[in-house]
Amino acid sequence: MVQFLYDRYPRVVEPRMLGANELDPYGLSGWFVFGYSHEAGPRWRECLLYGIANLKITETTFPAPRSGYNGRKFPKMYCGL
Repeated sequence: MVQFLYDRYPRVVEPRMLGANELDPYGLSGWFVFGYSHEAGPRWRECLLYGIANLKITETTFPAPRSGYNGRKFPKMYCGL
């Protein structure tokens, strides 16, 4: 998992894909595990890289990508699970 500040708020995410859309050449898509978000509960989230600070790779692992991912927010994929 990775942890970071997104727009100054903490998040812990299971990363799924690094990609691009029309707003930014780089974005991270992943399963939101913990932290602040305007939407309640665990779910798929997209974060533009210009809003991410203090990124850390944690020791916590996850077994496999979660179901339900469609990748539409970042149509150009650089890498992913």
